Amino acid sequence: MTSPPDEPERPSALLAGLAFGTMGLAAALFVLWNGRATGWWVVVFSAGLASFLAGVFFWRVFSSRDGRISFPRAGLAGAFAGALSHPLAWYIAILVSLLTGTKGYGEIRVLGPIDGLWASLVMSFWSLLLIGWITVPAGVLAGLLYLGLHRRLSRRNSVARGPDAGPRKD
Repeated sequence: MTSPPDEPERPSALLAGLAFGTMGLAAALFVLWNGRATGWWVVVFSAGLASFLAGVFFWRVFSSRDGRISFPRAGLAGAFAGALSHPLAWYIAILVSLLTGTKGYGEIRVLGPIDGLWASLVMSFWSLLLIGWITVPAGVLAGLLYLGLHRRLSRRNSVARGPDAGPRKD
């Protein structure tokens, strides 16, 4: 993607999703590590994948038509990704347990895809109450840090190229 020399490059939704996914994975590891839970590792990876998918989606939703995003909108994208990744993570974990034939997690039995939708909503209600205070601020932080890092690196690259370097050729 090329930008005119006086315009910074637009932040990538996929890279933003990677930042959200990394933060979701870290939050899930933090919670499970401190809870000393065993047998829940698929939930950790489901949380990372769900945070990535929700992050990409909400980054695109809160970006303007030309791909720009402000700091408040980046924070909102992170907050929504941090909150709405819960039902998605639970549903992914339920589908993985169904596809792999595992017996479930803790006292949770393996559910079908339709029952899994309802169960994911119920479990996400409780997970939001218990750890939403970690995941929502973590999403906001991921959005703000990614946008800040992107802008800083864009500025540094535009200074290194020089004022009359013209658009980059990728």
